[in-house]
Amino acid sequence: MAGTDDDDEDNVLTIRALTPNQAKGFVSRVYSALLLLICLVPMVSVRVLLMAGSISTFLYTRHMKPVTWVKNACVAFICCMAPAVGGITAAGNFYKAFWAPGSSCLGLTICVFLGIMHREILMDIVDVSGDAATGIETVPVKFGEIFAAKTAMFLALMMVPVCLVQGNRPFIGVIGSLRMAWKVYVALETIKHEDKEKTRAACNGAISESSTISFLCVLASFL
Repeated sequence: MAGTDDDDEDNVLTIRALTPNQAKGFVSRVYSALLLLICLVPMVSVRVLLMAGSISTFLYTRHMKPVTWVKNACVAFICCMAPAVGGITAAGNFYKAFWAPGSSCLGLTICVFLGIMHREILMDIVDVSGDAATGIETVPVKFGEIFAAKTAMFLALMMVPVCLVQGNRPFIGVIGSLRMAWKVYVALETIKHEDKEKTRAACNGAISESSTISFLCVLASFL
């Protein structure tokens, strides 16, 4: 109930502003309404994606979060469904959205997945102490913070070829991807010096970069 994040003190469950039973009751009602609304979506491919995302969020805390890599991939998958579902709806079907000549939906979806995965691993580095204390084997807990930072940097760099191949304005996306990778490199250097405070600050800087202008440049390259 206390959570695993270092800055979890203001969580409504932690401060007992909401009881676990009240939270479960509310969530069960929201999910019931969500599943009913998904049934009303006319396109089968969109319904399948929405259902997969809903099931993932429902299973996340108990079944997916404790599994290394799966927790990060789960969050990234849920986020990348936004352009995927939007693209399918706008194009009219799955094929036109992802494989029709001139469509950049596939590239945008991949970059959202890579960018969120990159951010989630960085967040795990920031929360490594809490996760290790509660037995959650995140990437930095299991393989070390240096390996996790290198993985996050690799994910940022992987967006470069995607932008070059599918981006309508590839140069903008490449600049954004490289800047995100550079911020992780800065964090990696602080990790090597084993300075916890500087590492936390550097990782938070890289996380901020993946949430603001640099990642927006990557997304804008597909417009």
